[in-house]
Amino acid sequence: MQRLLTRRFAATVGLTLALGTTVWGNGEEFFTPAPTDRPPDLVYTGQIRDKTTRRPINDVIYFLITDKRSGLDFPFVNDMPGHYRSPDIGASVRDLGRVQVDPSQLEIQVAVSGYKTQTISTLPRKSSGLVAVDFRMERDPAFGVPASGRLEESATAGGSRNWGLIGLGGLFAAIIAALAARTLIPRQSTAR
Repeated sequence: MQRLLTRRFAATVGLTLALGTTVWGNGEEFFTPAPTDRPPDLVYTGQIRDKTTRRPINDVIYFLITDKRSGLDFPFVNDMPGHYRSPDIGASVRDLGRVQVDPSQLEIQVAVSGYKTQTISTLPRKSSGLVAVDFRMERDPAFGVPASGRLEESATAGGSRNWGLIGLGGLFAAIIAALAARTLIPRQSTAR
């Protein structure tokens, strides 16, 4: 009986620790369904991260996708911290009467406060569906403190934040373990 209780306790703690990193995610769906019933013709999605720290950028990020052939501009902002999803470019061009978008005629421009503006004119050749394009933004040294000072400052702040998350995760695991132990150990009878 004791061996079975030990295995259950170990399984509960293992499951708690395994699911802990999933719980700490941003909690939102990344590929949300399109607002219309038809499937996406051409939608760009991806992540926006700092080039040096590889952390997601949490500021408002401005995008501008330009179709050079039709002259259409598609301005939009990111949908959640560190992620973006463009409007359906393929459907908009198709509504104009063209059959398909030529990815070689598209250009994406990304602007974030404190970072250099980045322009990508060579996009993947895929011309339909969801296309992933990730960005690594480089800090602009002319914007306040030089990048090296900010990196040290963010590393210090991020380090203390990570210890807080580890402590919170440890507390969460201890509570789950205590609840599991309480349910697994039989209670003493109060009747005499």
